Amino acid sequence: MNELKIILSLFKPYKYWLFLGGLLGLVTIFSAIGLMSLSGWFISAAAFAGLVPATAGQFNFLLPGAGVRFFAYLRIAGRYGERIVSHDATFRVLAHMRVWFYEKVEPLAPSHFMKKNSSHLLNSMVSDIDALDNLYIRVLMPTLIALLVCLIIFIFFYYFSHQLAWVIVFLMLTSLIFPALLFENLGRSAGKEILKSTEKLREKVIDTLEGLNDLLIFARMDEHKKSIGQANEALLRAQGKMALLSGLASGLMTFLLGITLWVGTFLAIGLYESHKIQGANIALIALCIIAAFEALAPLPLAFQYLGKTRAAAKRLLSVDNNVAVIAFPEISETPLTHYDIEFDQVDFSYGNEINGALRNVSLCIKSGEKIAVVGHTGAGKSTLINLLSRLCELQRGKISLGGIDIRNLTQIQLRSSITHIPQNPFIFNATIRENLLLARPDAGDKQLLKALKLAQLGQFIDMMPKGLDTWCGEFGAQLSGGQCRRMAIARAVLQDAPVLILDEPTEGLDQATARELMNIISEISINKTLIVITHNLGALKNIQRIITMNEGKIV
Repeated sequence: MNELKIILSLFKPYKYWLFLGGLLGLVTIFSAIGLMSLSGWFISAAAFAGLVPATAGQFNFLLPGAGVRFFAYLRIAGRYGERIVSHDATFRVLAHMRVWFYEKVEPLAPSHFMKKNSSHLLNSMVSDIDALDNLYIRVLMPTLIALLVCLIIFIFFYYFSHQLAWVIVFLMLTSLIFPALLFENLGRSAGKEILKSTEKLREKVIDTLEGLNDLLIFARMDEHKKSIGQANEALLRAQGKMALLSGLASGLMTFLLGITLWVGTFLAIGLYESHKIQGANIALIALCIIAAFEALAPLPLAFQYLGKTRAAAKRLLSVDNNVAVIAFPEISETPLTHYDIEFDQVDFSYGNEINGALRNVSLCIKSGEKIAVVGHTGAGKSTLINLLSRLCELQRGKISLGGIDIRNLTQIQLRSSITHIPQNPFIFNATIRENLLLARPDAGDKQLLKALKLAQLGQFIDMMPKGLDTWCGEFGAQLSGGQCRRMAIARAVLQDAPVLILDEPTEGLDQATARELMNIISEISINKTLIVITHNLGALKNIQRIITMNEGKIV
């Protein structure tokens, strides 16, 4: 349960909202008990009064009638208020938890998530966090309300009979604790299975959507459809187990209600026969028990899903337990005055590689120099850039920027000094404006349009009816490959960093587009350090030096 204690600590900023939701929930149950009990007593008392004509005219119909209306209106208002407040509080907590999770994840990227695919992260951000809404709405608040209802019933029945109070509350607590523990245990494995099956299904669907073009080209779509169907069947089986347990829990609670109601009615009849209570109070006691079970009935189902909630909490906290591989200092003692880059006897390996990705690499790049890094796939070109950008952490040697070890630079210093345009730049499912503002949040429309013009996208924007508010689509689906790379160049223009790095900028482009793209890059990098990773030397312009890499070494 330690994982749930940690998750509950995240609820603290909203404790007053949560308390108000619980209070309104208690008011709702209290009003339901009052409504049922008073209604039962009112009808029975009126019937008893009618049996004695001499006293029928003395029976007070107005006060009980007003009480019934009061409890009815209170129940409506309490239920509405409880739903509004508790759900609002839950959504606030879930939003807070997503921010908390992102803050834990962000320092771990990208090195930690090279081992995980996007569906795993998406599952944690969506399904695992959503599963935690059970903790407050279905487990914590209903359990506290149920315990308070047991206390209220005990005090209320104690007024009629000590024996009645103790017996009924004992049966209610048994109906609360036994089914909750039983179905928490029975639902634990099924809950974990639902989480795993959901993640597997999401992984299959995402992989299929992301690789849809390749699957269609290589005629492998039917195979993936089959795997999605199998994952869906596994999820349905797990959900079927949960549905079966839910039915059993509902049946068990109805059975326990019947036992408690029978015992309560039997004791009430005994009290009536011994002249300790009036006959009308038998209906009051019976209906009070029925209404009180409204607070107990949802708990077996809630605890049935507690295993799923605990599993989700463990998965989220497993991220929290990871230590960031790459840590930036908060403050840098030395400001950057120039942007010379130097690699000094750098070694780096991925995982348990026998031959390192980089081996004893030494390289000096002067500020403003234009170089190309070439070599076959796996030669270490991208690793060289990832280490300079601190997307991976240096293992041995030293890399300096402007004469300062990059490990002594703050994240803002390093990120504002280097613009890295990958081979497949990420375009968010948002507008062109929103994608560009990532590079410079304070940029106005004139600056955005100027950057797009420099990136040869000015004519394209002019043709679009919505201009900067044109939607890019998922991964830039509404743009061509060349337009996506020009968008990345427009970002680089806005960021205006002194070091510009491009990873295979012309890969997959026709010769005319590649030439046009390199002309743009040449224009925007006049006063910058330019590092180009490429296989296509023919498309390069104004390159002053070529660095050739082979098996992690400079040759």
